Amino acid sequence: MDRQLEVRMRKLKLGGLAKDWRSVQFCDPEQYLSDLLDLELKERDANRINRMVKMAGFSVVKTLDDFVWDNGIVELPNGLTQHGYASS
Repeated sequence: MDRQLEVRMRKLKLGGLAKDWRSVQFCDPEQYLSDLLDLELKERDANRINRMVKMAGFSVVKTLDDFVWDNGIVELPNGLTQHGYASS
């Protein structure tokens, strides 16, 4: 029966549900449905971001780790530090 449910989910283009629907705890119908939909939305967001990164054609992920921070000449935007965003 589980396999049939997963096949139906995939036919309905609910791939996120098909992967992780068993992990959702049931307390009441409204909560269960809400959690299932949240699961699908998170999966779609992750897939969208992955598609956009792939389409952008970034060949290498670049960070500031290899940058030389000598003489304090580098000027960063407000709220940004050498190690990331400054907490406010």
